[in-house]
Amino acid sequence: MRIGLGARLSVLWASSIGACQPVTGGRTATTAPPCSDVSAPAARNVAVLRRLHDERQIVDAVSEILAAGDPQLQAAAAAQVIVAVTRVGETTWRDAHRERLAMANRLSTVNPTAAQFEEQLDQYQEMELARIYRLLGALGGEAAMDYAFEEASKTAQSARRRLMALELAEDLARVGARRHASEIPALAEELRQTKP
Repeated sequence: MRIGLGARLSVLWASSIGACQPVTGGRTATTAPPCSDVSAPAARNVAVLRRLHDERQIVDAVSEILAAGDPQLQAAAAAQVIVAVTRVGETTWRDAHRERLAMANRLSTVNPTAAQFEEQLDQYQEMELARIYRLLGALGGEAAMDYAFEEASKTAQSARRRLMALELAEDLARVGARRHASEIPALAEELRQTKP
């Protein structure tokens, strides 16, 4: 039986933050003690990992995690950044940021057509994805490689997003993530023949 990426990330997160058990839907991902029994360093890890879900704090949180130099914390952070980047790629993120972009247009006296507004929204979303992909690339790891390869392989995605994910996978392969590394050249050839 194949375990989904989300389940693997949940277990990775739980095992990497110092034995704190995440509770999702009434089930726990591991048999670790509850969060109240966590040591002080592990509690700091939990706090910094929670900051990864705030768009305004994610860069600082990743910088702090990288500075700590703890591979387990980096793996847990990569799992959380994957959750964050997945949210940014969804239509609910677009809908939530629609009003913010409309307000920015009003303040700058830009009056786009409906089609131009949707293109602006696409660009805004892709800029945010690119920003988080850079953070994910800095954290590295096999979970990041799995995510990048999976996204690059989705034919339903736009060619631009697939290329962004492919570039992330290529970067991760260069720094040591080996899973899917042999499959990247064929996917790269396929994507580069497609116009963005």
